[in-house]
Amino acid sequence: MNLKRVRKRDLCALIRFLNFYHLQQDKIHYFSIRIKQELVDDLAKLYSIRESLDAVRFTATYPPLPDFVYRPKTGRWLMNGVRVKLPRSRKECVRRLRIVRSPVVLTF
Repeated sequence: MNLKRVRKRDLCALIRFLNFYHLQQDKIHYFSIRIKQELVDDLAKLYSIRESLDAVRFTATYPPLPDFVYRPKTGRWLMNGVRVKLPRSRKECVRRLRIVRSPVVLTF
């Protein structure tokens, strides 16, 4: 599959998002210097990729990964039906910090 509708830059943003937030072990390495077809082959191991007239759908083959839809006319990504802005660089990736309030016992 060639995915002519999706730019390499957008595929790199998707891989960067997956590597940072979802993939712990099987990360995709050196994606910015590899050719587009290799990136598509690596994504095909994780997703079922289908092209239609108005969108390219990435359906996860492994349950914990989110599904993505790319709209080529607008250049927008949807994650599980909700619009998401994917990071263009590593600097834009931010760890989500959650502070959970719970009782704490200090012992001296």
